Amino acid sequence: MSTERDPPDTVNHSPGATWTQDDLGDDLAVGPLSVIGELDPTGAQGTLKEVLAMFMESLDPMLTDVEHHRAHGYATGIRFQAHKLQSASAQIGATRLAASTRAITAYFASGGSLATGPLDPALSALVDSLVAETIRLQRRLHHLLA
Repeated sequence: MSTERDPPDTVNHSPGATWTQDDLGDDLAVGPLSVIGELDPTGAQGTLKEVLAMFMESLDPMLTDVEHHRAHGYATGIRFQAHKLQSASAQIGATRLAASTRAITAYFASGGSLATGPLDPALSALVDSLVAETIRLQRRLHHLLA
C-alpha cells in the first residue's frame, strides 16, 4: 500500500481563495505550501500568508548581511547565511532559492575557501545568484501577499 498521493493543484490561502502553480510561478511550489496549508485547510486563520510574510520579512536583513559579508570578504558569514536560508526556503517551496543556497553549501563542502579576503570568483558568482533569486522571490511574495 503506497502512502504517496498526487501533488495538489492548488493551495488555500484564505477562505474561498486558492493559489495555483501558475500563480506561484517558478518561485514557489504548490506541494510544499500545501503541507503548510494543512495546518489551516480553509485558510480561515491566514496561516499560509502569515508564514510567507514572516519568511519575506527575513529576506531583507539576510540580503544586508550577505552584502556586508561580501564587501568584507567574510566567506564564513556567507556560508552561515546560506545555511540558515536553505531549510526555510525548501520548506516553503522556494525551490530556486533553495537550489542557490545548496550551491553555496556545496561550494564549501567541496573545499571552497573560508579565508577572509577577496571572495573567490566562483563564490562571488554563487552569491550573485543567491541575491538575484532572493530578490525574485521577494517580488513574487510581495505580489501574492498584497
